[in-house]
Amino acid sequence: MEEQQVLGVTQVNEMVKTILDGAPMLQKLLVRGELSNYKMYPLVTIILR
Repeated sequence: MEEQQVLGVTQVNEMVKTILDGAPMLQKLLVRGELSNYKMYPLVTIILR
């Protein structure tokens, strides 16, 4: 049986960014969708990258 590799969220984000940055067709990719489990908190700055 093959051993599974566990990756952190940051590692996955970096891998996806590398793939997107390396594909000219995807460099200007815009994604439309919805946020789930989003809550507004007072006095908090939210930064979406």
